[in-house]
Amino acid sequence: APLVETLIARGLEVVALDMRGHGQSTAGDLDYRGFGTGEWLGCSGDIRAALDLLAEKVEGRYFLIGASIGANLALVEAAGDERVAGIILLSPGSDYHGVRPGAYAERYGGRPALLVAAGDDGYSEKSAAALAELLPGAELEVYPDGGHGTQLFASRPELRALIGGWLERQLAE
Repeated sequence: APLVETLIARGLEVVALDMRGHGQSTAGDLDYRGFGTGEWLGCSGDIRAALDLLAEKVEGRYFLIGASIGANLALVEAAGDERVAGIILLSPGSDYHGVRPGAYAERYGGRPALLVAAGDDGYSEKSAAALAELLPGAELEVYPDGGHGTQLFASRPELRALIGGWLERQLAE
């Protein structure tokens, strides 16, 4: 993935997680298209399990990056896990399949957050702006266009540099 390559080239250590039912994390009937709210919220436990494994192997500050419903789930997990030093949310939604990140904003507190959306993805643009209001100190980047979630990487190649630079600034503090 281009973002992973960019971050590694900047000297950052990266773990990429296919959420259950996505990518190579599919088996048998495991397909995100059949998930209800409970299955989606269960995915935050997958993120926690990955953090637990990572914490056994690598000391450091951990940041979560998620796109679309993965953005919502990143905030859900980060809100209850102080090991997460910051989050980057691409195209979050106010309510994706019953996963409502605004309900977790207060618990997340003032830790760093970067929210990114595109104007041609109106729902995510409005959702990101509303969520940024709930997260003290959040930074919001809205591109005029670029699509939804990971589509932003193809249409907005500068996004990789934005994310890499933001992470480097957070790690320098």
